[in-house]
Amino acid sequence: MAYQDLYAFLVAVSKHPSMRATLRKGGAAADQLMKEAKLSPQEIALVKSGDQAKIKKYLGDKYAAASKVQISD
Repeated sequence: MAYQDLYAFLVAVSKHPSMRATLRKGGAAADQLMKEAKLSPQEIALVKSGDQAKIKKYLGDKYAAASKVQISD
């Protein structure tokens, strides 16, 4: 399921400050990072939005813990 890729990506971002910095800068490097994580276009849009409520809804109750993952400093 695609949401597993997003969940794994968010966990990785929470553990690696360099990934957070890349996302914060945006641009081609951030897009490449998300593409390499095999995120769908919808998931990429969710990450770019930074809307934790939408991310949690997308992941569903089973992955509600992901809403606690910090994707920004």
